[in-house]
Amino acid sequence: MRLYQWVLTAAALTMSLPLAFLLHSQITREQTTGIAVMAGSLLLLWSVTVAVWRRWRGAFTVSLALAALLWLPLWLITSGRIAFMLRHGGMDCASCQGSPMVFLFHMVMEQMFFVPLTFVLLAGARCVWQWRQTSKTRPDTQTNQACAHASEKMREII
Repeated sequence: MRLYQWVLTAAALTMSLPLAFLLHSQITREQTTGIAVMAGSLLLLWSVTVAVWRRWRGAFTVSLALAALLWLPLWLITSGRIAFMLRHGGMDCASCQGSPMVFLFHMVMEQMFFVPLTFVLLAGARCVWQWRQTSKTRPDTQTNQACAHASEKMREII
């Protein structure tokens, strides 16, 4: 569980940088909807991180579900971009009107969310796997106690 907490914190720090940049750009353009979305995203990200560190009931499940919900569309976009680069041999095709620099900028910004979320999901899957293994073989081990906060709903999900 400690590994998951540290990975989630590192991911929150990493994702806070582009979110703060986007929040700043929304403030300078006076876009109230964008300001609310970016500020809400930062607030949600850090409140979930604090809840996991305090081991609030259901915080692990909520954080893992949010990470999966955010990761899936990013995975689809990333795989589409990689397929485009493999199909056309670069970041631009002969009939395309797009700019390779904009393509690269968007891909880098997406990866600043995709990579940390991937590590969060891998650490969460490890914790769930470890929890399930110890609950089957040795119900009163220290590892089972560390991951026990995942609650009984985690069994229903998996």
